[in-house]
Amino acid sequence: MITGWSSYRGLAIFNNGKRYPGADHIRYKVRGDGSTKKGCLHHPPDSKTWVKIPGSATLKYAKWGGEC
Repeated sequence: MITGWSSYRGLAIFNNGKRYPGADHIRYKVRGDGSTKKGCLHHPPDSKTWVKIPGSATLKYAKWGGEC
């Protein structure tokens, strides 16, 4: 699990992993600009493999897990 990364210029999170049942999706939580954003990223070639959070942001966590 990754925690605590901060940036005033935004964050990008990518899942460039491979199929691995039970641990091939990334769950994330980001705090920024007065709100919290949570999500789940699929592995390629599925859709929604990345997310960009603009502006000031702090990564609360990014961790591997099973299906979203």
